[in-house]
Amino acid sequence: EIIVQTPGFYMHFQDAVLLVQFCIDGIIHIATNQNLASGHSNHIVLGAIWGSFANVCIYRLPKNKEIIIQSSFCLNCKKKIQWYDNIPILSFIFLFGRCRKCNKLISLRYPTVELLGVISFFSIYLNFGLTITTLLLMILAIFFIIIFFIDLKYFIIPD
Repeated sequence: EIIVQTPGFYMHFQDAVLLVQFCIDGIIHIATNQNLASGHSNHIVLGAIWGSFANVCIYRLPKNKEIIIQSSFCLNCKKKIQWYDNIPILSFIFLFGRCRKCNKLISLRYPTVELLGVISFFSIYLNFGLTITTLLLMILAIFFIIIFFIDLKYFIIPD
């Protein structure tokens, strides 16, 4: 059994290969599909939104904090993040990865999780279409992203 292991990252090789193969299949399907503009943007936006929510869960669940009621805030200056500074992926790009108020760098984990949400949702949709299976796999993907990044920091899941 081969294990991919770097500091803070641990995954069975077979699982990594399956994940990469799944993403490549989605990308190949995108490349061969000529009508990308119609209907697919919904899944991209949903993936980014749910990826952003996954970031909230990744930060707050291990600390037993409220995930729905409390507004987003900068981890450095503790100031509330305005809605226009909280648009998944785009705000990170427009703010050059920094907090608008204190100018502190924002962790790359945030856009990474959001991009994983986009890639997951889009790949699942392209492979399974608009079905109940798609919905269930999207939910499962978000759960896996949350679990993966929480475990990456806290090592909660036993080997």
